Amino acid sequence: MSKLTKLEARLDAAFARIEAALGERPEPAALQAMASAGEAQSAEIAALRDDLARIRAERRKDADDVSAILADLRPLLERS
Repeated sequence: MSKLTKLEARLDAAFARIEAALGERPEPAALQAMASAGEAQSAEIAALRDDLARIRAERRKDADDVSAILADLRPLLERS
């Protein structure tokens, strides 16, 4: 097979892949549905991030409270 024939075969294969990809284009309604699903997922991710931030803040507050309680108990425990 000559170099020219190999090149033509590669070009034919490339054009076939391009045509196949163009034929698989989703309809506008499907694209809109995908976009809506993406927006919904983004909103859910943002809500989860907010929840995570709130939980972390609560944990920090709880840790501070425990530290304060232990600090208050330390003198009492040292006396006994």
